[in-house]
Parts: sequence; C-alpha cells; structure tokens
Amino acid sequence: RIGGAFDFPRDRIIIVPAAIQTRIQLDYTLAHELTHALESQHFNLHLGTLMRPSEASAVHRAVVEGTATLVQDRYQNRYLGDDIPIDQRIEGARSLIATNPGAYAVNAEAIFDYVDGALFVHNLYQRTGDWRLVDRALRTPPRQSQEILHADSWPGASGVQPIRLGLASVLRHHWRWVGGGPAGEEQALVILLAGNLGS
Repeated sequence: RIGGAFDFPRDRIIIVPAAIQTRIQLDYTLAHELTHALESQHFNLHLGTLMRPSEASAVHRAVVEGTATLVQDRYQNRYLGDDIPIDQRIEGARSLIATNPGAYAVNAEAIFDYVDGALFVHNLYQRTGDWRLVDRALRTPPRQSQEILHADSWPGASGVQPIRLGLASVLRHHWRWVGGGPAGEEQALVILLAGNLGS
C-alpha cells in the first residue's frame, strides 16, 4: 500500500488518507516523502528519469527510495518509539512486500527499491557513521544491481562477468533464438525465482 508520494513536478507531497490508519503511519510517511523532496532539491535527482526501463535507472531508483526508507526508519526509531533495530525493520519489509496480493514482478521491484536499496544505503551509513557515502551515491549512483545487492563492493570497480549457463545439451535442435539482452543480477534473480513459484 502506498501511503504517500512526492509529486516532484509540482513540488508537493500527496497523502493517501485511505492507506494511513494512525498518526504514526502519517508521521513516518511524511518523513519518507520529505526526504524525497529535500534530496531532489539538493541533489537534482532527475526523478522523472527513474522509471526508464534500464538497469541504471532501476539502481538509481533503489538508491533514492533506499535513502528515504532509511530516514523514515531512523525517524520512526528515534521519535516514534520504535525499538526494532533498523536493519531488522528494513529486512522485515521484504516478507511484507512479498505477500502483497499484487503481481510478482511489481512486488520484486518494490523489494529491490525499498528493501535492497535501504540495506545498501544503511551499509554506506554504517561504514562511515555519517551521510558522506550516501551523498556520494546520490550524486553518482551505482550503475548495476550487483552493487546494490553487494553493498560492500561499492564504491569500486564493478566489472560485469558474463555468465555461461551451459544449456547447449538441453536445447532442442528445432528451437531458435528469438531475442535477448543484458540482465543484471537483480533481474536474473527475479527470473530464476519466478520459475520456482509453482514448484
């Protein structure tokens, strides 16, 4: 459920009253959306480009949503009496999102944005004890999902290694190649896990 959104073309925060049931939910939703507003103003995030169908856009979106989620959870912990450790709160959202009745691909994207992105940002914050690395990621975001999923490797050289699946022996002679394209680690995980859903 979406409780709010930052309407960046109009510089306003939209609250969805039907999704907000308590004052605490309103407060942490505002903390999340205000983070978007302030970071957009300070870092010129080009929020309109984050929905482009590319690995780089998805990774950039995960950093943006990750910072807002981390600030929301830190606010909840500091001011709203939430005593669950922040990393556990973030990780706990994984199962909450996964059980949403929505489409599998939509839930997987939300998990990458709000959980994996937040864990990435939390890792950066924990390393220095301040926002320096987080600010750097907002200014020059990672380009590949493996950098989000393996936060300790960022910043650094992120060489992409091609993966050979060794499928030649199981392919039928009458099958033909119909297309392809690059997939980052996050996309590959989503595809592979989707194949296990009915198992």
